[in-house]
Amino acid sequence: MSSALFKLPIPGPEEQEKSLTLAKRLIAQCEQAGGVISFSDYMATVLYDPEGGYYGSGQVRFGENGDFVTAPERSPFFAMAIGHEISGLFDQGLPRQIIEFGAGSGRLAVDLLKDLAERDRLPDVYCIIEVSPALRARQQALAKEALPEAISERLQWCDETELFSDTLEGVVVANEFLDAMPVHRIRADEQGVVREMGVAWNGQRLQWQPLPAMSEELAMALQELTRRAGHGLAPGQSTELNLVMGQWLKRLKSAAGPAGLAVMLFDYGATSVEMIRPDRIDGTLRCHYRQLAHDDPFVYPGLQDITAW
Repeated sequence: MSSALFKLPIPGPEEQEKSLTLAKRLIAQCEQAGGVISFSDYMATVLYDPEGGYYGSGQVRFGENGDFVTAPERSPFFAMAIGHEISGLFDQGLPRQIIEFGAGSGRLAVDLLKDLAERDRLPDVYCIIEVSPALRARQQALAKEALPEAISERLQWCDETELFSDTLEGVVVANEFLDAMPVHRIRADEQGVVREMGVAWNGQRLQWQPLPAMSEELAMALQELTRRAGHGLAPGQSTELNLVMGQWLKRLKSAAGPAGLAVMLFDYGATSVEMIRPDRIDGTLRCHYRQLAHDDPFVYPGLQDITAW
């Protein structure tokens, strides 16, 4: 049992039951997969499962009384800075459409629309892509409360599949969206042999366990990372690889229409060299629960945020 469990606040009975239900499904996934699943599959479930996932079920809490604070929750200045840039893009002739991926509480959308209204640069459409029904309802409630109808009626909640089936034009915005994409975890053993680390049930708790083999796609991504860094992983070093991000960026590029598409992504990260520098032995995986950060992704499944650079 990780010591992180004893440092974190204890969830209430309902949250404990919700987490336990999700943990049982994760154990069943491990059993069906022969004992171990990829960490990417684990992360996708604990974050995006519609019934028990942190984002999928709306468990996530933003702001000072939640699990973490993002820039839009602190003040409207972040939205004002983005609004300044978007106004310039609209003035250059870019179609007046904004597409936001992963809008969280909806605060950025609300503040950005207010700022653009003051600049007389409102978009014709502000489209939000949100996979969580619970978060979508939260965003809609905030927009109804905080925006005049003449502005809120420009907001739409769009399906990602349908969106990518057509050309995209205007401005794409995503704040702390990439860091919540499921990642693969890899580790070099003491002999320097690199393995993908999966998730298994040991009879008492979920834990790290090496997978039998690494996929060709993951091996190629690792090869590219070490090529850019100029060296491989040190013995005992772990890191993460995000295969979803590259696929998502390629979809954006392929869908860009002739009238132009600007992409504004805000996140934390590092260069390849910094990602696997020798002193970063445990990678960049971090968990957030009630304003406390730690590195055990198996504590409270579905109740905590998990991110990676």
